[in-house]
Amino acid sequence: MPQHLHLKFAVNLETLADEMIEEISKAWTSPFDAPVVIFSEYKLEQWFRLHWIEKKGVLANLNRKSLDRFLMDILVGDDPTKKKLTSDMLRNVILAYLQKSDENGVPNYKTLDIRVSEYLMDPLSGNVDENRLFDFANKLSGLFLEYETSRPSGFLNGVDGFLDCWKQGGLKDFFLNAKGKPVENEGWERKLYAAIFHNENGDSLLTKVFKAAGNPENPVEYLTLPFLYHMNRPDGQIKFHYDSSKPVFILGLSGMGQFYRVVLQEFAKEHDVYAYIQNPCMEFWEDIENPHAKRSIAP
Repeated sequence: MPQHLHLKFAVNLETLADEMIEEISKAWTSPFDAPVVIFSEYKLEQWFRLHWIEKKGVLANLNRKSLDRFLMDILVGDDPTKKKLTSDMLRNVILAYLQKSDENGVPNYKTLDIRVSEYLMDPLSGNVDENRLFDFANKLSGLFLEYETSRPSGFLNGVDGFLDCWKQGGLKDFFLNAKGKPVENEGWERKLYAAIFHNENGDSLLTKVFKAAGNPENPVEYLTLPFLYHMNRPDGQIKFHYDSSKPVFILGLSGMGQFYRVVLQEFAKEHDVYAYIQNPCMEFWEDIENPHAKRSIAP
């Protein structure tokens, strides 16, 4: 299947922006039907808007979307029952789970690992330190979301992604050291992840929490983007919700997580994607000022 992913590289950001403006102008034939434009960060978007005005004189109705918003649109479409799970939402669910006790009356944080208990306990009072507990839940929520976006299926041929290894009914080691042995923290992190995300009697703890807090007449399921992508391609094929014939433009791709690259590469099999990347190539290595770096790359 042909690829429609057009990668544009340049050292100078203005050079990239000028070329991007020209391509957008070609595709933007109607003021009410603008192509999607994605920026890696808000400041870059503001700079691009100013640069466009300096070059073209006016800019109105720019169809700007964040990358996450765009992926939700093409993965979910108009389905109002599915929304993106945020780090804050996940943190609160993890926090509630850690404070809850099991059937034996033991707090869940104590069942994970002795090192977790030692970290969370206040040595003077013998009670859990609430500040540490909050920070711990906050850190783990960010890590779990980062694991899914930076270690997806399909990034390397023949290598399972994070969701392939920590899936329900098929848990196995994912993080291995140089000797092929599981890293020290994987066991209890995987146990906590399973307790939050895996189904128990029909629903995961995450789903149960949101069902209890939401409107029963209009239930909403909060999911991560990688899980949505994983769920929508059971046979290896995926149908994106994107009916426009216009290309998608992206400025600032270099800092993007691996999951986003996998999805965009799959999307580009059927739709044009123009990605503008500021990235100096080997032709500019001689401009490096660091003498140590110069010596290390000298022929």
